[in-house]
Amino acid sequence: MAAAKFTRAEREKLFTQLEVPFDPAQIKWRVMRTSDDRCSGAILPFADPRAYTDRLAPGPFLGPEIVSGHTSRDFDEAIWLAAGTATPSKVTAVHPATGFCFQSCFCILSLLPESNRRNHDAQERRVKVTNEGLLGVAALNSWKLVIGRFDQNLAALTDEQLQKQIAPGKNRLFYLVGHLTAVHDRMLPMLGIGERLHPELDETYITNPDRALADPVSASDLKKAWTEVNKKLTDAFEKFTPADWLEKHAAVSDEDFAKDPTRNRLAVVMSRTNHASFHSGQAVLAK
Repeated sequence: MAAAKFTRAEREKLFTQLEVPFDPAQIKWRVMRTSDDRCSGAILPFADPRAYTDRLAPGPFLGPEIVSGHTSRDFDEAIWLAAGTATPSKVTAVHPATGFCFQSCFCILSLLPESNRRNHDAQERRVKVTNEGLLGVAALNSWKLVIGRFDQNLAALTDEQLQKQIAPGKNRLFYLVGHLTAVHDRMLPMLGIGERLHPELDETYITNPDRALADPVSASDLKKAWTEVNKKLTDAFEKFTPADWLEKHAAVSDEDFAKDPTRNRLAVVMSRTNHASFHSGQAVLAK
């Protein structure tokens, strides 16, 4: 038997009947996921199917044949209407047992007593911070991945191999390591982490092209400097809070940062990670 289909008028009548919120006892909850600290998570509110048939009886919508004619979108819209809104992204419902208000579905949520409006504002800030925190974690993981791979490649290179060019007439591997070490060393004061460890590398590996000046350090000392600088950066990144990631870096003025808040620490780390990944690929090709 073909599923029954509603006309536009019937659909409007259906949703009119479902606009009145269901009794909290008829709303059920499915936890989709939770955070490690159990303070936030994602939930799905839904009504007991019998609540729909009870609401629509007597009428043309009652009956298993007609109910089976609902599309998934029909039921979804009915759920959101029952929860008090026709907009899924802004749904609000109350857990009958705990009295906690749940806002939004299939996103990162926080729990708060519905009776406390001030906590509502705090909850919204917590949701935002949680999302920002995820960005920081993603940036840190990408940084560790790229630096870790470069560490492995660098450890396998002999002093003689470091003198190889990545391509005829191009930079030596030694120069690339010096360049990346100097660039990362500049990040320390730029991100407010601390003073530079190896400013002596700038002139040779940033200001001038390869072989314009003699190498100021040995291969072993350069490898040591590379490890030292990146360890200090990584240790600091691991302690960054979500707010720390979004602070302005030292190379931007307060005025410019107010105009463009994306010029922050997170943007710098992401940019430097891509830079390191690019040169890491060159190093692999030269081996």
